[in-house]
Amino acid sequence: KEEFIPKFCGDAGTSAVMKAARTGHSRYIVDTGGGMHLVSKMNLKANGLTKHLWKLPDSIPVHTDGGLTDVEFAVQLQFPCMSKHVALTHVLEDTPAVVSVGRWCVDHGYQFIWRGRERPFFQSSDGKVICLDVDDYIPYLDPSAEPETNVRAAPSCCLLYTSPSPRD
Repeated sequence: KEEFIPKFCGDAGTSAVMKAARTGHSRYIVDTGGGMHLVSKMNLKANGLTKHLWKLPDSIPVHTDGGLTDVEFAVQLQFPCMSKHVALTHVLEDTPAVVSVGRWCVDHGYQFIWRGRERPFFQSSDGKVICLDVDDYIPYLDPSAEPETNVRAAPSCCLLYTSPSPRD
């Protein structure tokens, strides 16, 4: 089954593309175990952005914490920190915002790097680095983050990570 890729409208699709930061999600879970970018329809509604939704030609069954659900809508999101690539992002009624590491690496040529005791980061093919935040061992992407350029070794933003104290 072919993946649905909506056609862009207007100048390079800018009229049909939203900035990821406008969705109401201040950060996105960086997921190595999922193949879809996800956003919440509730957040899109709360921010008056449902007009940007695309109805998928066929729903996609997805296993979630709440059981099996069908994804019926998608939206095109632009992540300025990720070289302004546009990401087809699937919409669930209520979900944390998620970006798929596999999608960024396979579709857009990024590397995902997480060295021991350092903050993880994405690195683009042109050398730009997007440092990620870590909260309770989960990496997060801030869609408004500024990429670092001309990085040869570990980016300075990634050397400052300290793990949380051990739990009882």
